[in-house]
Parts: sequence; C-alpha cells; structure tokens
Amino acid sequence: MSIEDLQKQLYNKKDSQLADRPNMEQKIIGSAEDSIAQTASRQWEEEPEVNLLQVKRKRLIFRISSVLIAAGLICLVGWFWWQFSHSFDTSKISLEIFGQERIVSGEEINYVIRYKNNTNVSLKDAVLIFYYPDQSLPSDQNTVEEPEGLASIKNLGEIKSGEEGQAEFKAKVFGNKDARQKFWAKLAYRPESISSNFKNEAEFSNLIISVPLVLSFDLPEKIVSGQNINFALRYINSSDAEFSDLKIKMNFPEGFAFAASFPSASDDGFWNISRVAKKQEGKIMITGSLSGEQGDEKFFKADLGIEKDNQFIVYAQANDSSIITVSPLYVEQELFDAGQTSADLGEILNYRVKYRNTTEIPIGFVSLKVKIESQAVDFSSITSQKGFFDSNQNSVIWNSSENPELKELKGKAEGEFSFSLRLKNQLPISRFSDKNFSVLTSAILDSSDDPLELAGTQLRGENKFAVKINSRVVFSMKGYYNDSLIKNSGIAPPQAGQRTTYTVYWRLLNISNDLSQIEVRASLPSYVQWTGATAPQGSDISYDWANHEVVWRVGKLSSATGILLPVKQAAFQISFIPSSSQIGQYAELVKPAKFEGEDDFTGKQVSIASESLATNLPDDPESGGMIR
Repeated sequence: MSIEDLQKQLYNKKDSQLADRPNMEQKIIGSAEDSIAQTASRQWEEEPEVNLLQVKRKRLIFRISSVLIAAGLICLVGWFWWQFSHSFDTSKISLEIFGQERIVSGEEINYVIRYKNNTNVSLKDAVLIFYYPDQSLPSDQNTVEEPEGLASIKNLGEIKSGEEGQAEFKAKVFGNKDARQKFWAKLAYRPESISSNFKNEAEFSNLIISVPLVLSFDLPEKIVSGQNINFALRYINSSDAEFSDLKIKMNFPEGFAFAASFPSASDDGFWNISRVAKKQEGKIMITGSLSGEQGDEKFFKADLGIEKDNQFIVYAQANDSSIITVSPLYVEQELFDAGQTSADLGEILNYRVKYRNTTEIPIGFVSLKVKIESQAVDFSSITSQKGFFDSNQNSVIWNSSENPELKELKGKAEGEFSFSLRLKNQLPISRFSDKNFSVLTSAILDSSDDPLELAGTQLRGENKFAVKINSRVVFSMKGYYNDSLIKNSGIAPPQAGQRTTYTVYWRLLNISNDLSQIEVRASLPSYVQWTGATAPQGSDISYDWANHEVVWRVGKLSSATGILLPVKQAAFQISFIPSSSQIGQYAELVKPAKFEGEDDFTGKQVSIASESLATNLPDDPESGGMIR
C-alpha cells in the first residue's frame, strides 16, 4: 500500500479507528462529573444522619409557623368580629329636648326628652336627669337638689341596642322680658361589657317674650335728704290667669330709714299677697326718710315671686331711683375740729351749726333747733351764744326773737351758730350691752311762713351728726417682793452682791368699747435678768432676748373689763444683783412699759405709757428701799 493510501485512510475515513478515539474534552468533563458524583456519594455516605436531621427540622419549623399564622389569622378575624358586634360610640347615643321656645313668664311648659341607643351594645343602669333653672317651678313634686341645681331623676334601667324612648317634664318658667331660661338634660349609663360610665348631655332654652305680672315704683324724682317721703309700689296682673301665695321683697338704698307701710310686712321682711286675680292690680304704700349727699342717686329694688323649699323664685322685678337734693332750708353740723369723729371722756366738744337758704326766695320766721341725745353728755355743761338750752327737750334753740337775721332769711343767705358741751368722766355701765356710746345731735331748720313761690314744697332742712366716744383704758405696772402668785427670794431691800427676785404685774381695765390688737412691751436694764417665771398659766407673755424686752400679747380686750369682768393681768419674775456702785440709790428694775391697741368702735389707736419700776416698790413699801 502506498503512502498516499495510508494518509487517506488516516484522515478521511469516517469509520476508521481514529474516529473512534475519545475526544479529549469529553474525557475531561466526564472525569469531572464522575469526580463530583463520587465526592457527593462519599459525603452522603459519611454524614447521612446530619442531613436527615436538617430536613426534619425544616419540616417542623414549617409546620409550627403554619399553625401560628393560622392562629393569628383566627384571632385577628375574631377581634374584628368582636369589635364589629360590640363597638361603642357616645355620638351614636341620641339625646334631645323639645319644648316651646317663646313663652310668657309664669306659663307652664311641657318638655319632652327623647333618647335612642344607636350603638350595637345595650346600655345598663341608664338614668335620665332633667335640670331646671332657678326661676322655674317644676310640677314634679319629687325633685332633688343636685350640685348643678334642682332636678328630676328618672331611672331607665337597660336601653337595648336600637331601643328609643322619651320622658316628659312640666314646669312654670319665670323671668323678665327678653330673658332666657336654660334647661338641660343628662343621660348617664354603662355600656354592656364595659366597666366605665358614660354620659350624654343636651340643652334647651326658653325666651321670655312677655311678663304678665308687672311691678313698678311710684317714686318722687328728687328727694330732700333727711326728709320723710311717701311712695308706692304697684303690682299688676295683666294675664287671664290667677296667681296666689305671692310675696314681695324690697331692697332699700343705703341711707333709707323705714318707718311704716300699708299693708304691713311680715316678720320675715316680705309683703304677702295671698291672691291676685286676672287683670287685677294693687299697691303697697311705704313711709320713711332718705339721707345722702346732694346729687347722690339712690336705687330702690323690688322682687315679686313665690317661696318654695326655702328658696325665693322671682316672677317679676322693679328698679327705680331718686336723686338726693337739698331742701330750701339747708343745715349741717360739724365740730370746730372738722376732722374729729370721736372724743374722750371728760372732753369738751365745740359744735358749729351752719344754715343756708338754698333758693332765691326770702323765707321768713326761721328757727333752728339742735336736739342732743347721749348718756355720755353732762347736760349741765351745755352753753350757747345767741341761743338757749331747753332742758325739757335737751335741745339748743335759736329763734327769730333773739336773732333778727332769722326773721327773714334772704335768698342765698347763710350763717352759723355754735354751742359746746362736756362729756362725763364716767359712763353708766351696769350690763354688758352698755357699750359703744355716742353723742347724737339732730338739727332741724324750719320756717312758720311758707312763701307763695314755694307752696307745696317742704321747707324744713334736717341733719344728724354723731360723735363716737372712745373707750377709756387704764394700764398700770406694779412690782412686789412679797407676792403669793410667784414666790420671790433674796434680801429686800436689796443688798450689793446679793441676788433678789421681784414679781412685776401688768394690769388692764377697759371701760366702754371692745379693743383688739393689744400688746404691752417693756425693756429691762442690762443688769436685770428674766427668770422665765410667769403667771397666770396660758398668758402669752415672753421675753425677747435680743432686745431685752418683755412682751405681753393680749390680743382682744372686752368692754367692761374691770367693771363687770375681772381685771386683765399678767405677771412675770425678774432677778437683780446690785453693784456696789448702786449703793444708796433706787435702781430701775423695769423701764417704762407701753400699751398699744385699737378701739374697735371708733377705730382710734390707743397708746398708753406707764412709769418705770424701781427698787423703792411703792406698792410694796415694806420691801422696797435703796440699795445697801
């Protein structure tokens, strides 16, 4: 065979042995796969138990997770179902009040309260409370006084889901025209399966468009200060209804002195009107006097209503006023010391009485009288220039016979008179009510000749003036060696170098007025010591070590102390060791003591100082003396 044939056979023959040789790549890949398979097989053979445990664990975790997820879904679905079936919202509780909005005062109104449970749960222990305004009269006789006001209470028990109902209440409503009266209701309850309590509220108001009962004053526009006046209070029932058991309460202004009325008021200060028929009217006539400064506006007020359960329910009101003016004849009083408002016992008081014709018209035959009222005045001491004292009337009188200027007091003319009096040194105190004494003087300026131009006008001018009497306080400081209250020791009279103790007494007497804010203080010399012994027990007496001062805080002191009540006193003990330099002298034991307090009646600040206390002991002379 030639070489060419061999080459053909080698490279071209498909079925040649060369074609059957394994490919190198296939051989390599095959070898790798076999190697991996062999490795895995060896691993599986080496760790068969570990792989089986991992598989079982994964399956267990999967199963547990599935159970937990299923349980969570069930709980979530159950919670949503419970919320849906047991949901509660207070806004779904309906509460409304229905009634007549525009009413006539005194009219009885029916109020309807409607409620409905729009929630999915029942309401337990439901209570409906209906509150009335002050100016109303409920028809319900079983009302109770709640903190919010008068109320009717209705127990509803259980209100089921979707259930509704209503309650009715009646009341007469009162008030002034255009006033609003507010009613309100409260529904309190506890939702089923909930421990908390809830409430819903509703309001309703009436507008009063008219008042059938009308009050009005018939007052003068101007009133002369101090003069008697007569006025009326009228009441009218303009409706077709009858009113019974009415009461009228009046509030008079400051300065008004009530004298009488027709009909008379009852003991409780009300005017009782048993019945006012339809279209009927009536009046109350009142007499009194009103005092004040010129130009003052004085307000009168009256309330008409009924009394129920110790409360006054007002149906109607009236308000009116008068202006204080001066009379044609004007008079006023004052002391020469114009700012003085109180005086001491034994003091002389000098009065100035001024008079004036306030008009342009002459007024003739004028007289002036000042009446003096007081148990504190020594009437034998009263003197006056151009006037005389009438002891039968206890009055100082000036007339035209002794004073020509009073025969005709010309227009705008004015003048003054004076008088004086002395207060007693002692007051008549026999019972505890004998206190707070004053001197009251009442001046009256009048004329017996009424000018035609002033016909119908009351000419008389009046003025009252009071001077309060200050209480007399007696304060004393006394010292003793021989004393039964606090036992003393040492040598008396004192001896140099030897210790001696003394008892010091502070005593108070108070005559006619209560006193307060009372303190007594006194300093001790540097050579005198405070021992701490005091009497009686409970006395608020102490020692201020920083200032070497003894302090007695009395506080209050009643009138008649030392007269009807025992003398007020406190005692304390001091110690003294004389120096040789004090031999032959009276040594000061306590410096002057000072009493201070306030008179509750007159407002005067009372201050009294005592003398100092020395070893001469004037109240215990046997033990007192110079230092030896």
